This record gives sequence, structure tokens and C-alpha cells, in this order.
Amino acid sequence: MPKLPAANSRTLIRRLVRVALAFAAHRQRGAARKLTEAEIASLLQSAEDTHDLAHETDAQSEALAQALAELPERRRAILVAALQDKAPWRAIAKRLGVSMGTVNIELRRALEHGARRLRQIRGASDKN
Repeated sequence: MPKLPAANSRTLIRRLVRVALAFAAHRQRGAARKLTEAEIASLLQSAEDTHDLAHETDAQSEALAQALAELPERRRAILVAALQDKAPWRAIAKRLGVSMGTVNIELRRALEHGARRLRQIRGASDKN
């Protein structure tokens, strides 16, 4: 193997050092991107918690749908108009031929009924 002039060998050595340092930095960044066992376990636990939350949300949705079905017709109409249709209370009162005070009372009672049903569901799930 022929000997390189000293100037060329120093240049080559500098390049090799830079390449080696860049390679080491690249490997270190790659290792930093990998998850530890604890991080993986934490992600798996989060997925299980999300599944439990989705199940709880389904139960709550069912309870609220049942609570809505249990409401008297006028109260249900007021709740749907106010929350889903975002109708102003004055328009709701006019459409149903009632006072705004009645809209207020019926809406409050509908919301209280829904809240009671949610508390019942939560109480039942806490016991299990």
C-alpha cells in the first residue's frame, strides 16, 4: 500500500474522524428514538384506560338516551331545541305556546333528570 503524503493523511484522518463522529451521533439519535420498556408499558396502559373510558362513555350515552326517552314530550322538545338546534328560548317558547319561564323550568328539569341518570350509572360502575 503506497504511503500518502503527510498533508493528505491528515486530511484523510480528519475526514474519518468527522465521519466516525457523525455516525456515532446518528446511532445515538437512533437509540434515543427507541422506547424503553417502561414507556411501552405506559403506552399500553394508556390504551387500556382509553378502552375503559370508551366503554364508560358508551354506557353514559345509553343512559342519557334512555333519560331523554323518559322525559315528557314537551320537556324533551325544549331540551332538543335548546341543545341540539341551538334555538333561542324566545323562539322555543313561541313555537310551543309557553312562556320563557316555562322553557327555563322545563330545560332545568330535563338537565337535572339527565344528571341523575349519569350519577346512577357512575354509582353502579363504582360498585363493580
